[in-house]
Amino acid sequence: MAESVIQKSQTRFFIRVILPGILAFFLFTALILGYLIPGFEKAMMERKQETIRELTRSAWSILEHYHRMEARGLITRNEAMNFARDAVKELRYGDEAKDYFWITDRQPRMIMHPYRPDLDGEDLSEFKDPDGKELFVEFVTITARSGDGFVDYRWQWKDDSSKIVPKLSYVRLFEPWGWIIGTGIYIEDVRMEIRRMETRAVLISGGIGLLIIILLVIITRQSHRIEICRRKAEQELMESRERYKALAEAASEGVLIWSGQGIHANKTLLAWLGYQEEELALKKLDQLIPDAGLSQFSGPETMYSELTVRMISECSLVGKGGSVKRVHADFSRILIAGEQAVMMVARPLQISHDSAAVPFGERLMDHAGSGFYRTTFARKSRFTSANSSVLNLLGLQTFQELAHESMDSFFVDSKEYKLYLSMLEESGEVTDLPVKIRRRDGQMAWVMLNAQVRNDIPGEKWFEGTIEPLTLAVAPEQVPVGELTNLNFAVRASAGALPGIRELEDLQDAWTGLPENIIRRISLAGSSAELKEEYRIGTDLAGSLIEGGADPFVVVQFISKMADAICRRVVELVTAESGSPPVEFAVIQLGSAGRGEQTLATDQDNALIFADVPDDQINKVQSYFLALGSRMNDLLADIGYARCRGEVMAGNPRWCQPLAQWKQYFLNWTRNPGPEELLEISIFFDFAIASGSHDLVNSLRDFIQSDLRTNDIYFHHMAAAWKPFAPGRQFHSSSVVNLKKLQMPLTGMVRLYGMRHAVTEPTSLEKFISLYKNGVFSKEILSGTIQAWKLLMKLRLASQHRALLLGNEPDNLLDPAFISEELKYLLDKAVQQIDNLMLMAANDFHTHTEG
Repeated sequence: MAESVIQKSQTRFFIRVILPGILAFFLFTALILGYLIPGFEKAMMERKQETIRELTRSAWSILEHYHRMEARGLITRNEAMNFARDAVKELRYGDEAKDYFWITDRQPRMIMHPYRPDLDGEDLSEFKDPDGKELFVEFVTITARSGDGFVDYRWQWKDDSSKIVPKLSYVRLFEPWGWIIGTGIYIEDVRMEIRRMETRAVLISGGIGLLIIILLVIITRQSHRIEICRRKAEQELMESRERYKALAEAASEGVLIWSGQGIHANKTLLAWLGYQEEELALKKLDQLIPDAGLSQFSGPETMYSELTVRMISECSLVGKGGSVKRVHADFSRILIAGEQAVMMVARPLQISHDSAAVPFGERLMDHAGSGFYRTTFARKSRFTSANSSVLNLLGLQTFQELAHESMDSFFVDSKEYKLYLSMLEESGEVTDLPVKIRRRDGQMAWVMLNAQVRNDIPGEKWFEGTIEPLTLAVAPEQVPVGELTNLNFAVRASAGALPGIRELEDLQDAWTGLPENIIRRISLAGSSAELKEEYRIGTDLAGSLIEGGADPFVVVQFISKMADAICRRVVELVTAESGSPPVEFAVIQLGSAGRGEQTLATDQDNALIFADVPDDQINKVQSYFLALGSRMNDLLADIGYARCRGEVMAGNPRWCQPLAQWKQYFLNWTRNPGPEELLEISIFFDFAIASGSHDLVNSLRDFIQSDLRTNDIYFHHMAAAWKPFAPGRQFHSSSVVNLKKLQMPLTGMVRLYGMRHAVTEPTSLEKFISLYKNGVFSKEILSGTIQAWKLLMKLRLASQHRALLLGNEPDNLLDPAFISEELKYLLDKAVQQIDNLMLMAANDFHTHTEG
């Protein structure tokens, strides 16, 4: 009998524990070997094919380059073909740098093969691989049919002529010369990698299967112990309730519990109210606390379901005879013997009349321009915290007013609130949701909501997010009929109170009163001393705009226009001193000045272009303009614009050159981009005229855009050069946040996309919008990048203005001591948006496979 029981027990153990583990093991192994590895093999082969296609296109562009030189008459066709053949012959890639390119013609005859020089010049029409395939004839056939394509055959292993293996090649026709250029991959490489994957997968699946069995055995053994512990915990819980009751009675705070059994309070709260416990049981909670907004809750269960996080409020306790006591109340939910209840802990409110200065870290949140809020996790979400931006946006004065309201009461359309809740419940977050709200004064406005579900505290959930204005608040009768477009939403998110994208020019000219007066006075200034005074006035005005919460685009546009006007007037004064220039010239602003995005901490970045002259005159002409540039840089430094640390100034001979030399500079940068110099010269691609000949500047700009139109190599290398500067790496590893470095990859990526798609708008904001209109950016990318740009620029301007007020040199560094939780939330979001843009660029410019 005992043996039978043991046998049955063993059988049950095998069926319940061992058998499921074995089945799980085989299912897991079948999944890997039958589905994942074949899919991986197919994906790997497709990736390899795409790789050799893109590499061949890059090599093909070398032939195109020399063909254009031939077409312009710079070299003969034979020279062009020889240069191109030699350049392609030296190209190598792959882990061992042994993979190569070859060139044949349509005969077919070998033009160049780096590892089979014996074939150069040979007729290949009869050449066959070991399987008898006339591979070179196949190259001619497939390129004649479609211009390019893939061919599989057998060939020697790289530079080892004794080893013949399967190979897949991609070939492409270069029509002007009748050349066929190609490269290939060895199938054996892919097969070896798959075999390694299969071996590793079998070992991993075996280990996982064994681990599953062990875990199931442990879980079975633990179940009995858990049951014993549960019974013990129930006993301890009963004892702890008694201890808790004793502690609550002895507490100095007032404690109230609202449950299905009624209202109960400790002795402290009963003393404050003047009630006996049996009298208190007859009262309603909103009678005792009339100004806490509790009348909407029909019972403790209703309030429990919405009170997913603690609610803190200043409120009044109304006692016997109408006595009032102001308290700081902390509401939370508890379970009493499985019954849902709400507990309030009250402390007497100490009112202080002392006024303290608002810390700079808190003021930074105002400059961030976003309202930050938290609400309960419930259908009728109640606000548990909010910053001043939320209060201002909703037309309220104090948080106590907001604490009495549910979030849905501010939505004009209840369907939009249901959409907001459903998105949070289904995906855990809401991103860039435009909704219409009604303020407490009856005015309505469009806002952008971003929110997510948080559960940092075990057992508690809440909603947390930001609310940003899209339009100015308007009275209900002023709201236009019809919905706003997605593009308008995105622009309004970027431009604060703008009515729409077509009024972007209104944003640029938003402060045309006093700023235009300053610029007019600058144009009439007779000396550098007068310009210095106008610079001081303009800087003070920029500070006033910052303090007044002006849109950062408005501020940087004004600072940049003032800088351009000062530079233009300085050039006029210096030219008057030096005499008439020998030829036409132009002074250009570079970098942030060229984009119209100067801040209060921008140094000089300028250069000088003069018209081409004969070689025998260039030294004399350059000497004149070098003297002009040096004098200009001296005066600008005296006025207040610091010298460029990298010496990128018109007084530097390298950056004071004729138009032809400038074209050669840009040709070298785009055709032979060195990774170390790419980021250093990137500021030269943001240039704008400050003074002089527009024809010279336009000629240079047209030349650059024409050269970039077919130059994929430059975009590839420039996108790759920005990868180490991904803001996610900098923001979380740095003790001091460099706001400019966080923003630089954003500016760099938008500049790159702008050049790639021939966008002519100078500023980053205008480039964002133009790229969206052209279908390059999605609504999500547009909205996210604009918000990130605005946040970082606002923080830079606010920090720089504060430094000037304290008598310090303005910079772009933000001390972590000033970063509140709300501001960290917004910075994290901005960093994520920039990282998303860089990831998109990695795919678009093919940098994702590099290290």
